[in-house]
Order: sequence, then C-alpha cells, then structure tokens
Amino acid sequence: MKNLVSIILSILVTFNALKAEDTLRIRVYLEGAMINNGNAFAGGFPLMRDNLRKSPFTDQRYIPAKSPYTHEPFFLYNESRYGIAGPQFDVVVDSVTVFDVIGSNAIVDWVFVEVRSATNHGHVKATRSALLQRDGDVVSNDGVSPLLFPSLIDTTGYIVIKHRNHLAVMSQVVDFDDEIDFTSPSFPTFNYGTSMPPFNYATLTQNRRTKIGFMTMWAGDFDSDGKIKTGNPGDDMNELFYGVITHIDNPAGNSNFDSGYGYLPMDYDMNSKSKFDNPNDDKNMHFVQTIVYPLNVGLLDNFNHFIEQVPPVTIRD
Repeated sequence: MKNLVSIILSILVTFNALKAEDTLRIRVYLEGAMINNGNAFAGGFPLMRDNLRKSPFTDQRYIPAKSPYTHEPFFLYNESRYGIAGPQFDVVVDSVTVFDVIGSNAIVDWVFVEVRSATNHGHVKATRSALLQRDGDVVSNDGVSPLLFPSLIDTTGYIVIKHRNHLAVMSQVVDFDDEIDFTSPSFPTFNYGTSMPPFNYATLTQNRRTKIGFMTMWAGDFDSDGKIKTGNPGDDMNELFYGVITHIDNPAGNSNFDSGYGYLPMDYDMNSKSKFDNPNDDKNMHFVQTIVYPLNVGLLDNFNHFIEQVPPVTIRD
C-alpha cells in the first residue's frame, strides 16, 4: 500500500511539473493590419498585412528584435500598463530566420499576453511578450512555437491580449487546454456591461470589431492609454501630429510629410508609414473609427468612452 501511495504521489508531482510548463494556443487579429490586406486568405482565414516585417515603401524591416513591451523607448512610458515580463521570451535571437518567413506564418508584430486568475480578473498570474503571425496565431519568440508559461500551475483563467496601438481584449474564463480564439465571433469575451452608466458595453461588439466575418482588436490607441479618442483633450491625434512633425526624416516639420516610415505607434493601418494630412493619412482613419463606434450616438470626435474592456490590474505575481 505504501508503495502504491508513493507511486500516486510521484505521478501527481510529475503532472504538476508538466503543468508548470504549460503552453497556450491563442489566435487574435489586429484591425490595423487587416486594412488593405489585399484580400489575402489561407485555409479559410484572412491574413493580416505584414508591412512592418517588410515595408512596401522601403523594403526594410521595422519590427524590432526586442519586445517593445519590455524595452525602451516604448516601455519607458508604459511600465504600469505592461508590468514586468520574463526576459527569456522578449528577444528574437535569430532575426533572419524568424523575420524572413513569408506567407501565413509571416510575423506581423509583437503582442503582450497576460494570464489572470480565474477567481480574480484583476490578478495577473503570468505575462510574456509574443509574436503574431499573419493568420492570427500568437507564437513564441522563435516565430513558430506555442506560448510557454514557466511556473504557471493554473489550468483555467482569463487571457488578456494587449498591443501597443490597439485596445486590449480579455476573454472570459477559459480552459488552457482549449484553443483561445479571439477571432471567432462566438468566443466569449469580457465586457463592462451596464456597470458604467449610461452606457451598455454589452451591446453589439464593444470590445472587438467585426471584419470579414471575424473579430479584431480595435485600432487607434496611439498613446496606449486604453482609450481611442480623436478630439482633444487627452486625444490620440496629438501623438500622430507631433510624431509626424518631429520625425527624424522631416526636418522642416511639415504636417503633410509623406515619408514618415518606421515602427511608429501612430501608424493606424500598420503599413510602416505615419501621415497626418490627407490623402491616405492616418488621421482620417482614426476620425472615422471614433465616429462610427456604436456607443458614440452623438458622432463626437472627442467621445470619451471608447475604451478597452479590460479591468485594471490589482495584483501581480
């Protein structure tokens, strides 16, 4: 009997050790990268554009090899939003191999993933940076592997996806053995409901946007504050305006500068260029985004309630 108990205990310890290095299979789309994607599809799924991996204007790669969520300059102003992630996953070691991949597995950008407690959606249990493929697969820093979360014992919880210029999105409690597919209209996501009167965030799709029958994260959060707002005060347009006139290649400081290339937070459609004045500018796309938001019935450009549906963090492990 003692030997049997020892065997059972050994099996349990082994199982827990395996669960402590569990992997998550996640899919998500960024709205900005779905714009002007050339109607590209693979396996029945639309593909995001990967213009930051290879710019159509300069042929350069602008996606950094180091995660923007853990490295300066972006992280310098966003510690409170992203916290501290494990350093073992925030650098692409073999940039040539990872970023030279084309097709459905080509890399679109970095995203940030939070695992939150199933019993407390403000409790962050684990975080890490990850790469996003064109078909929506969220993968590790090698560009192909599912996400590994060392020391994660939980088997269920809330999953949050954050991006540097999109509104974050959070699932309802999910089983970590299942695929976590934010692109599916039927996938259960968190919303604030009627907790913020007079608005009802449970109506329509306030936490995601519908594109070609799939769901995407909302684009346009240029200052990464969890809100999309075109008119001042506290608006995203200031980020775009000053980003364009102070661009290193724009010494004259022209607002209609047409060559602002790079890895820029105010690049609405993720085409590797930011432009303030029309035509083909980021300002108009942002303006339309704000105006058509379902809760903005007054068509206000300074509507102040276009917010991400993710509760604030109260505890970090």
